[in-house]
Amino acid sequence: MLKGLPGPPGEFKTDYTSLFSRRRESDVGMMQADEPRNRGRRIRRSYEWSDEDYDPSKETDPNDEEEDIFEALRQVGRLVNSLNSGSGTQFNPARTCHDLKRDHPEKKDGMYYVDPNGGHWRDGISVYCRLSGLETCVSPITEQMSSIYLSQTKQKRLWYSEFLMKTENAQIEYNIPKDQLVFLQMSSEVAIQRLKVNCRNIQNILEIISLLSDNNVLIEFNETIQLFSIEIEENTCGQKQSGSLLLTVRTKQPSLLPIRDIRITTNGLYDSELSLEVGTICYGGMDPEQFNITDIDNNSNNSNKEDSNHNIYDHIEHKSNFQVKKSNFNEMNNNNIRLVSESF
Repeated sequence: MLKGLPGPPGEFKTDYTSLFSRRRESDVGMMQADEPRNRGRRIRRSYEWSDEDYDPSKETDPNDEEEDIFEALRQVGRLVNSLNSGSGTQFNPARTCHDLKRDHPEKKDGMYYVDPNGGHWRDGISVYCRLSGLETCVSPITEQMSSIYLSQTKQKRLWYSEFLMKTENAQIEYNIPKDQLVFLQMSSEVAIQRLKVNCRNIQNILEIISLLSDNNVLIEFNETIQLFSIEIEENTCGQKQSGSLLLTVRTKQPSLLPIRDIRITTNGLYDSELSLEVGTICYGGMDPEQFNITDIDNNSNNSNKEDSNHNIYDHIEHKSNFQVKKSNFNEMNNNNIRLVSESF
């Protein structure tokens, strides 16, 4: 007897198929035997679900045939709520701090959970939300980095992080995984970061150091185009005693920040010292000139003004484990900066 053609593939079970399928007759019989009859009146089931009461450890297997259909609806409801209006909790993170403020205008500045890539809640990260400016701020893993003595090296040029950590391709890392950072950059219009270079006996420091962006663009201080806006707030590095270079970097291309490293030209340096303090990187949706997250008004006489702008080191517990290769950075002439102000 000849065999016929193979039949169509069998049905497969998706996550919630069994929850909405009709119970087997044997199950119905067992239910009728075990449960009391409630003829003549309906039992109303609650359709309410609350994100605050949500405990993911109590989630049931969606393929469990004994699962209640109303519990399935509650799970779907929580999913829809989390997609539309995350509350910033660990189990219901917002996409960004901008979204958190939009959906929950009563929220105040503070630490919240966000999930820029929209994945599982376990993928969320803890960030500082400066909701007054709709900004999502991520801190560096190491805020205050150690000093290096430039007179002890024979290299003409060196990378600060590599020289400090004695590791090839070492970089400044931040408390956000690479995939989440990319989605955060894509969902933002502007980015801003503050850096402080502690220095001693370094003349013309703006000609000696260059900044490495997140997408491997080398930023020179002597070029002029508006990819970046760099405000020099203080420059006392020429002193033989300890000085500092304090700068704020703004850009309308969020993929350029955060800063990953500093390149140093060591020619002519003797008995010189340098270290770095890395500020939070903040992403937002407004023009960078309107940002107030790191601007310092040194002439302000308002003693009641909140001093949070002076503290650019927000502590976050999560770690990142990615690296950027410096060997492929692009030194294109059109990747430049504009000096807004400079004080010596």
